[in-house]
Amino acid sequence: MSLSVRTFVEAVRLASSVPFSEGAVFGVGGGPGNCERHPAMRLLADAWNSAAPEDLRSAAFALSFVRQDGEYRCASADVLAPSLHDRAVPASCALVGDDVLLQFVRSFAAGRRNGHGWEFLQVDGGLWLDVAVADEERDEAYWGLVTLESFPSAFPAVWARLTSRSATNL
Repeated sequence: MSLSVRTFVEAVRLASSVPFSEGAVFGVGGGPGNCERHPAMRLLADAWNSAAPEDLRSAAFALSFVRQDGEYRCASADVLAPSLHDRAVPASCALVGDDVLLQFVRSFAAGRRNGHGWEFLQVDGGLWLDVAVADEERDEAYWGLVTLESFPSAFPAVWARLTSRSATNL
């Protein structure tokens, strides 16, 4: 599946302009899953949920990855996420142009408690990430926002291509 460049560019702009730090309306620390309500996450999740096959319409947030050296790597060095050559399930991902891949994840509420934290699930129900976090810290969407906010400075050449394509309605 693919998402429009314009949608991704707008999500990056929203992540950069609508605060998500602790104490912000859509910020981390506002309760489990609060960052899932951020306008950037809503834009991406709504785009996915309106276009994906019916059984995969459960996205609450996305993490962005950039193609480098033949694999997709997390778009922020601050996010401890695996590269996607061995983790991605194509059914739970969308391409944005040739350089960006979005991994869509279900809401924190769909996660599973385990002995040391939480398991977050991809939209297809498969395990995305197993993290050692306390109940009140369940907000993996925060890291999705970090990948969006840092994108222009982390990948200036890719960002320039995307914004150019977005301006031409692609």
